Amino acid sequence: MKKEAQIRIVVFAPGQKPEARTIDNTLAAMQSVVGGRIELFPLGENEVLEGICNEEGLNEGLEFNRYIPYLQTIIAGTFYITASRGPEFRSLTSEEEARAMQLFARMEAIR
Repeated sequence: MKKEAQIRIVVFAPGQKPEARTIDNTLAAMQSVVGGRIELFPLGENEVLEGICNEEGLNEGLEFNRYIPYLQTIIAGTFYITASRGPEFRSLTSEEEARAMQLFARMEAIR
């Protein structure tokens, strides 16, 4: 299957409501969203949704965003949720967008 040129994601910036956005499906665009080098974090086994955050967010002193209990870690700075198809990222479906927003609405916000 051909790589999508643009992908639909849900962005979670500290202290703001989640926002669905379309970005270029490039490393540069992904890094631009999180403000630095990207790091993937899992949203569960056999899950097509993936989280992407700034790899150095905590070390750089970025604002705390969410505590992820099952990873026992804090995400600092902006992160987003996307979906994968094998090694490639793909757009979220409208159902996956709603699920991502619902999943992280329940996560503990850090203030």
